[in-house]
This record gives sequence, structure tokens and C-alpha cells, in this order.
Amino acid sequence: MRPKRRKVFVHHLDVALGSQGEVDVQLEIAQRLRYLKVADYRHTQRAVEEIGRMLNGLIISLEPNAEDEPADY
Repeated sequence: MRPKRRKVFVHHLDVALGSQGEVDVQLEIAQRLRYLKVADYRHTQRAVEEIGRMLNGLIISLEPNAEDEPADY
């Protein structure tokens, strides 16, 4: 993936990660207000956490490394 496209893609992944955090907070609020059964909360919370881990892993895998850096000539 070209560096510029990678940067834009990672930006979108960062936005998605922020949205995942917002869902996490809203889920916590819903649980505290007892809008959810405990089992439903736990199931959904695990899914939200897994999505966060996947997004983080993808972001880390796309970070530029030394091989991607242009050579100084």
C-alpha cells in the first residue's frame, strides 16, 4: 500500500477506534441504567472489546517501519 493511502486508511481506522470507544461508553451507560440484561451486556461488551483489539492490531500492522522509509541518498 502506498504511504499516502496507508496514512488515510490508518486515519479512518483511528476514527473507527474512537467510535468503538463511544459504543463502549454508551453500552456501560445502558447497563448502569438497567436497559440491558447482564448476559446481553457481557456478550455485547466482549464483542466491542474484540473489535477494539482487531482495530488496534490492524493499526499497528500498518504503521510504517524502517523498510518503508525512503533511503537517504
